[in-house]
Amino acid sequence: MLLSAIVCCLVSVIAAKSPKALIIFALLFTFILLFIIFKNKSHIAVVSLIFILCVVFSTTVAIGKVDKYASFDKVKSECVLTVTEITYKSDGFYCADAKVLESNNLKKGTKLSLYYYSPKLSMGDTVKASLELSAIKSDYKMNYYSRGIYLSGRMREFEKLDNRVNKSLKAVGGVREYIKTTAFKYMDYESAATLCALLFGDDSYFSPEFYNNVKCAGVSHVMVVSGMHLTILVTFLMFGINKFFHNRYICAAVQLFSVLLLCAVCGFTMSIMRAGVMYIIASLGLILKRRGASENTLGAAVSIILIFSPFAIFNVSFQLSVLSTFGILGVALPLRRYIIRNKLIKNSVLRELLFAATISLSATLLTLPVVINVFGYVSTVGVITTLIITYPVTISIWLSILGLIVNLFSPFIAKIIFIPCNLAVKFVNYIINCFGELPFSTVEADNKWVYISIIAIIFIFWFMLACKKRIDMIKLKEMRTKIIKEGGRKLKWR
Repeated sequence: MLLSAIVCCLVSVIAAKSPKALIIFALLFTFILLFIIFKNKSHIAVVSLIFILCVVFSTTVAIGKVDKYASFDKVKSECVLTVTEITYKSDGFYCADAKVLESNNLKKGTKLSLYYYSPKLSMGDTVKASLELSAIKSDYKMNYYSRGIYLSGRMREFEKLDNRVNKSLKAVGGVREYIKTTAFKYMDYESAATLCALLFGDDSYFSPEFYNNVKCAGVSHVMVVSGMHLTILVTFLMFGINKFFHNRYICAAVQLFSVLLLCAVCGFTMSIMRAGVMYIIASLGLILKRRGASENTLGAAVSIILIFSPFAIFNVSFQLSVLSTFGILGVALPLRRYIIRNKLIKNSVLRELLFAATISLSATLLTLPVVINVFGYVSTVGVITTLIITYPVTISIWLSILGLIVNLFSPFIAKIIFIPCNLAVKFVNYIINCFGELPFSTVEADNKWVYISIIAIIFIFWFMLACKKRIDMIKLKEMRTKIIKEGGRKLKWR
């Protein structure tokens, strides 16, 4: 499945660069996989072929939408829209994602990026408006395409339709508002702002100085809700569920509910979607009593996302999420298993610290090409900063979730719970500011370092595979020696 995901990514990239080359590439891989299927009767090859053909089809459809909506440039449209996400707000100017319900020239369900001035709208609001449409031509157009948005619209005047509010989106917006209100009620401003970023990725309350320190300290991935945050949430919920229930169906249902809830609260961003699909696959495996390899689960998640959003590969948060996860699964976890199996480090505390450092280092290394290409610099303190704040971040998220639940019944107890949570987040902010303000916290890197980092990654994985092969050969030799001893001379002669 990992190979299938790589091929699906190549399909999306080739289609975006040269749609004509997509047909040749698709036919080539289809022929190769059909050859493997007929020769080896491989079920994996059949599944891979299905995924690849689905991505080819969805990518072709997406390219057709880009060409179709380009003809709507500078066209006026009368629409009824539902606001699905507020993406930017500043001094009376807002940006939002919206979905068309009715229109004189746009298809129902078309997604738009709206630009408008006050009055303020919120998630779930339905409006009737006159739009001036524009084809997306900015440098960030692939980021819009990854969200299924191919048009933008400027709203000058609109009318809110209170009788057509989307209750599901309103509920999600209400959860976000409840989290923000509670956080700012029991915590100081800086800590509450950081907690909002940790819980649902809203960094709009950051000061410019702190936001710059976050980037320089190399912990931007911590402020973007992804697999780490989802793991913390699921672990917290499953800890309580496992104390009372041992039924795998209940555990899978709770895991699935928590994943969908966090994805909805975070606005179904690409980073959280990647983690969410992996957990959904894991939940299905729990029900079916099957546990697959994590690398294959990652490959399946990437392939599924590319089927529904073929340009997701161009989303930076998606790239960072996938590569960091692959680094952890492909480097950190195998090293941990090797150390535990061979009892190289007997002290459990030292072993866990080494494992945490390995996770941070492997995730940082795998994301280097993207970081250098997008930001043009590398954080020299990212690994150590991430290592220091990982456990305080985990503690603060656990305490905040507990406090948010308890606050519904007893605000007094919730206030007490938020005291250590506030201290933990203060410590996180202090570490970020200390390391982010260091004069050597970042080093500029040009494009040549992108290729150098890619070569380094290839070498590391080659080394890992070579070591695995060597270990397997040693085990095979030991097994043969044991068989010979047990079987006698006759078996040895054979």
